[in-house]
Amino acid sequence: GARANAAAAVELHHVLGEPRCASFLSALIDATLPQIRWIVAVRDATSLPVPRWLASGVAGLPIESGELRVHPHEIRAAFCRAGFALSEADTWALYERTGGWALGLSVALATGDLAVPSSREEVYDGLVDTAFATFSAEDLDRVCELAAVGQFDASIVAALECEPALIERLRACRLVFTAHGGAHAFYEPCRSRVQNRLDAFGDERRNVIFDRAAGALERAGRWRDALALRLRSGDEECIAAAL
Repeated sequence: GARANAAAAVELHHVLGEPRCASFLSALIDATLPQIRWIVAVRDATSLPVPRWLASGVAGLPIESGELRVHPHEIRAAFCRAGFALSEADTWALYERTGGWALGLSVALATGDLAVPSSREEVYDGLVDTAFATFSAEDLDRVCELAAVGQFDASIVAALECEPALIERLRACRLVFTAHGGAHAFYEPCRSRVQNRLDAFGDERRNVIFDRAAGALERAGRWRDALALRLRSGDEECIAAAL
């Protein structure tokens, strides 16, 4: 039959940390070649049979992370286009600090702060902390409800009575992105951090957030996701009703 091309960008490092999942993925790739073309983005490929794939000609040479680094001349040009004149010394200092990591440089470019944290964890923590500082208590509850939902479309936004401007602010803060079909979703590292901060809320406030988010999911017909939130809140009556 006709050869199909499919490309997917997925963070697989958690999946490949489980040997059975890694074996399943390898078998799936083997079983669907050449009908499906796979593009796998992963931090460590040692659990995949890359040497065999290379030897058999079904895979090209892997692109190493070093090849994806933003180089000093590119950093300086990007800042210049944004209206920031970086000296050569500042350019190299920023490159050394970030290792040419695109997200860290994007944060530095957006904020004009050259002292951007060098690790992914610090950058994501900073993104969430900075965003949280700009929200009122009511808006913060809506943000936590959206994070509890995960992926959300216009029906979920309406059910939670969120203002469209709030979604745009979340996009501007680099906490969410537009997924397929116009729905939105949190970048997973940001979502996990929002959820961690939600766990620090008092029980009453946290349960109200879970209840509103679960109700929105139920109205959208996402009963399995709604039930998971009902279980987190521990309200036996609501759990029974959802079941």
